[in-house]
This record gives sequence, C-alpha cells and structure tokens, in this order.
Amino acid sequence: MAFNILPMKFKKGFKRLLIVAVIGLLVATVWIYLLSSRIPAEYKPFQLTQPQREQSAKDFLRRLQDFGNSAQRNAPFVWAVSQDQFNCYLASMDEITAVIPGDEPIIVSQKLSEMGLAQPMVLFKDNILTFMISVANKSKVLSFDLAFDFTEEGKLQVKLTQCRLGSMPIPRFAINQQLENIRKTFESNVLKNAAENSGQDASLAGVSVEELGSVIAAVVAAVDSEPIKPELTWPIKKKRVSMENIELVEKHLSLQFKPIGRKR
Repeated sequence: MAFNILPMKFKKGFKRLLIVAVIGLLVATVWIYLLSSRIPAEYKPFQLTQPQREQSAKDFLRRLQDFGNSAQRNAPFVWAVSQDQFNCYLASMDEITAVIPGDEPIIVSQKLSEMGLAQPMVLFKDNILTFMISVANKSKVLSFDLAFDFTEEGKLQVKLTQCRLGSMPIPRFAINQQLENIRKTFESNVLKNAAENSGQDASLAGVSVEELGSVIAAVVAAVDSEPIKPELTWPIKKKRVSMENIELVEKHLSLQFKPIGRKR
C-alpha cells in the first residue's frame, strides 16, 4: 500500500494531525449544537389564559377602530403600540381571527404548527424589530432582526440585518432561500385560506380582510426585496393613508401616517 511506504515519522505526524482534526470537528459540532440549541434569555413569549386572550382580541379590535377614526380626519396621525401589547396580540391570534366572518375560523397556531413553528414574539429596540419564534418542536428559537427605512420616493424598505438560530448567526447565503420559502408558505397557507374562508365582504373592525391580508403579504414579500408603497385604504369613505415613518424605541413602536385622498 502507498501509505506503508511513507516514512514512519510522516505517518505518525499524519495520524496526529488526523486525530486533532477529528477532535476539532467534534468540538466545533458540539459548540454549534449548543449555540443553536441555546434559548435566548429575552425569548419569553406571553402565556395568556383564555379570558386574557379574549380581552386582548377585544383590545386589538378597539385599536383598529382607533386607527380608522384617525384615518377619517384628513390629518397626519401617529398609531403606537407597546411591545407588551404586540406580544399579547401575537399570543391571541386565534381569538383575533375567530371574529373574522366566515364558514371556518382560521386557527393560526395550528397553521404555524403545520410549518413546525410556535409561540412568536417581538422585541422593539434601537430601530430594530426582532421577531422570534420557536422551531423544531420548541427545542430551538429562530430570531430575525428587521430594520425599516424609507426611500426618497416614500417607499418602505424592510431589511433583514441578522438571523440567528439560538445564539448562532445564520450565514446570509443560507437565509436567502429560506426567505423565499417563508414568503411562499405564508402566502399559500395563511392568506389564501383567509380569503377563501372569510368571503369578499368580510371585515375586521371595519378593515377588509382582503386589504389587511394584502398589506401583510406585501410587507413579508418586501423583506430584503424591492421597496413597497406603504399605503392602506380604509373601507369607510375609501380614505387612503400612507406611512411616513417607523420609530422603534425601547419597547415601543410608533407608525406615522398622512392622508393621501380617497381611492377611486
């Protein structure tokens, strides 16, 4: 054999190098596993009782109505929500969607479970929105850091600044395909079902389900993609508003809007 004709010192050095490489690979594998399995200290999704979720759903509907009232006034306005409020809404998604008219209610938690996801939450800090969600039977946590900016034309840009599995950053090349998969899955499994089950005349606190779904889909599709027009048409009197700014400070999100006339 070719290996047997090599000098003894070389063979011993090669074996030592191979052993070191194998040990190094094992250590790296264990380290990566520990980093990816580590639950971030800030990941604390809200655990609400049924009455609390129902109350949170009512509060969400009231906040939507407040938005609509502001949109009717033909003047700039700010719509703000705290981090705790937002996480209450995420924990009450099933109760919120249950009030949408339709033959079959959309069980959001079930749809997430079918995708291997559960218990989403957000963090607001330093103009970064961090979206966190449990994956793989709740043994790991996936985190997305999103930044928002506006072009000179007033279009909204959504940038994914970092993605982590546990505490381990995920390389950009590995993120791009997953982003595309998320867009397709979100559109096919959530929005289409909402449209089919809710019907054309369905509304949520006066907001067309179709319109609301389109806005959410546009924001999801805009992540690391082309900027979008951040416009929303309010069903009553067809008032249109455009988002001018997004401010994310410690545990608070503020959205600034201006009126842009009626939709014809």
